[in-house]
Amino acid sequence: MKRVLVQEPGLGSFGPKWNGPYTITGVVRPGTYRLSDQDGRNLGLPWNADHLKRLMTGHRPELDVPDQDPPSLAGT
Repeated sequence: MKRVLVQEPGLGSFGPKWNGPYTITGVVRPGTYRLSDQDGRNLGLPWNADHLKRLMTGHRPELDVPDQDPPSLAGT
């Protein structure tokens, strides 16, 4: 099952741009999906794919930063 974030229209510039994560639980028709929250509750009305964003999870090695000791101030 794919996990997605939901874009809720009409919240203005001070509201969150994306809410979630939610799980796609069914396909109503191509591009329209039924979603449930993390507790398994259905969101009710189906959501159009234009208002969904895939939630990327997992390990991303390119973001790893090696542990480094802070530079020594000796000699300054």
